[in-house]
Amino acid sequence: MKNYFLLFIFIIALGTICAQERSSFFNKKFEHFTVDVLDNFYGWEGNILDKYSSNGELVATYSNKSLGNISRVDASIPSKILVFYQESGTILFLDSKLSPAGNSINLFDKGLFSISTAAILSSNSIALFDISSQNLYISDFDLNVKHTTPCNFGEEFEPAIANTLLDKEILLVNKSGLYFFDKFGSFEKKLPITDIISSQLNKNTLFYLGKREKTSLKNIEKIQAGDLVHNEKADGHIGMVIGV
Repeated sequence: MKNYFLLFIFIIALGTICAQERSSFFNKKFEHFTVDVLDNFYGWEGNILDKYSSNGELVATYSNKSLGNISRVDASIPSKILVFYQESGTILFLDSKLSPAGNSINLFDKGLFSISTAAILSSNSIALFDISSQNLYISDFDLNVKHTTPCNFGEEFEPAIANTLLDKEILLVNKSGLYFFDKFGSFEKKLPITDIISSQLNKNTLFYLGKREKTSLKNIEKIQAGDLVHNEKADGHIGMVIGV
């Protein structure tokens, strides 16, 4: 996946205008988005999910009003896209054409009533975080829990974003920083980068979008070997952490 493409997507997501050849890449703004390894872009608002090709062409649209608003989309596996609905406690898988791949799974039926975020960890496992129990769960695709990690960090811990590197790493984004776990759910480290709106892991690089309404290419920060930058410029910031 091209680093430039990911950074460009961050800019598009906030509605800024990039003064380069692809400035008209999309004519639609999204509050939430992700990309896959094939450079396809997924943007969602409310209960509507759109998929675009790397050329900016609309490929497919999915919507299911009965499940409520979409909370999270994980396209780590482009042929098996995870869609999480926090309000209804539902996880749904879609194929590459955004058609349902099997039946939806209700978290409440599994005794999981407070899941705040979910992400695909491997071809047969999912990472889930439960706010009430403060546990990180690793389950199979039928939501049978295989591993449980208590997250007792002595601070308010309510991650709303989960990112993964397939078969390698889990990242929980909390307002106080970034928390990294290995593929078995064991805690590894924390990076104190705060106020993140959106983030994505790509190989050993973390791309993140800071909590501002506007941003520009001038505010991109590139840092090496796990060092970090939190740029407080008034017009917002995009960040990269290499070597996470």
